Order: sequence, then structure tokens, then C-alpha cells
Amino acid sequence: MPEPRPPLAWNVSLPEGGAVCLGWRRPCGIVTVSTSTYGDESFSVPVSVARKMRAERKAGRLNPGSRNELVHQMGELAQGCASFRVVGLVEKRDYSSKEIADKLGLDGYSRPVIEAAVARAVDCHLVDDARYADVFIRSRLGQGWGSLKIERELGRRGIAAESVAGWPESFFSDVCEEDVAYDLARGRRLTGKNDYEKIVHFLYGRGYSGDISSRVARRVLDEVTSGS
Repeated sequence: MPEPRPPLAWNVSLPEGGAVCLGWRRPCGIVTVSTSTYGDESFSVPVSVARKMRAERKAGRLNPGSRNELVHQMGELAQGCASFRVVGLVEKRDYSSKEIADKLGLDGYSRPVIEAAVARAVDCHLVDDARYADVFIRSRLGQGWGSLKIERELGRRGIAAESVAGWPESFFSDVCEEDVAYDLARGRRLTGKNDYEKIVHFLYGRGYSGDISSRVARRVLDEVTSGS
């Protein structure tokens, strides 16, 4: 007869050195669990969680009496590791809540853990989409970006431009978007061949509307013609 399963047996393994990302996620640790009730199971956890579990077990602080207790404790450790990860990220630079969630997802955290970690970061003002958007917009304006590109890039970061207080009027109150586009365009080297199309393409790529790009291109070329 086969030997009966122990009430609870579990182990934590880390990815081998040189392991590469699978799809869009980083390599993860694996927690294997064996019980008489559920049989053999395996759980994928972020590497930081796997290391924490090993350390806690070695220190005698992780001694679950059942499979469900292990799963619960594993979840609590994941929450702590995720929050620590968020703090480490925002110490280096500001992030939007979507960017933080994407980072945690890449690490291998589950959706509930990610949502809880982001919510705590928002409650503590570690992550603030309004603050992030204001700084992002002003820095990109300083780089000569147009409103369309700013809106597009904010959207990629999970922030709708129309949700930003004062967008776009307060951000362009002291500057004419067309004048900024003109300053950018007149610095371009003209060759006399398809200059209009090149200027329009350049400005459109920087996030200026088709109308502004077209008007500025004509303005630049008119000045070149009148000055020649």
C-alpha cells in the first residue's frame, strides 16, 4: 500500500540562475504543497515572496498547521512584499497608479494583491495621479510636446487628460501652442524638397494637431520665401 500523505508538506523553490521572462512576466518562485485533502499543488509567487517565505521558515516564524493557513500566510507575505516594492519604486521617481500596477504585475503579483497595494499607496499619497499628471504635462510642454501627444502619453499611463484639473486651458494660458510649434519648426533644416510635408510630419509626431502643423509649415515656408 502507498504511504499516506503527511497532513502538510511544502517547499519553496527559486528560479534557476539565467532564467528569462516568460511572456511579459519575470521568472517566479514556486511553492509546492502536498496534503491528503488537496493532493499536490503548486503556486507561482514573485521571487521576493519566495525568498521571504524561505527566510521566515528558517527563522521559525512560518509554521502553518494546514494548507489553508499556509495560503493565508503566503498572501500576507505577498502583501508586505508588494508594499515594500512600491516604496522602493517611488523613492526613485514618481509613478502613476497604472504604472505601479504594471510593475507589480510584471513581478508576478496577483490582481487582488496589486489592487490592495496600489490602494494603500494612494491612501498614503505615495502615488497621486493628479500630482503625477501635473508634473508630467509641464515637463513635456518644456520639451516642446503638443497637446495631442501629451494626451496620448497620459492615456498610456492610465490617466485621461480630461480628468486633469485645468486641462488644457491652464497649462497653455501663458503660451500659444502654435507659437511653440513654430519655434520648433523654424529650427529644422530645409532642403527645398518636400519641406512642407517634412515639417507637418515632424510637428504631427510631436503631438500637434493637423491644423496647427499645416499652418506652421506654411508660415515657416512663407518666411523662407519672403526672405530669399
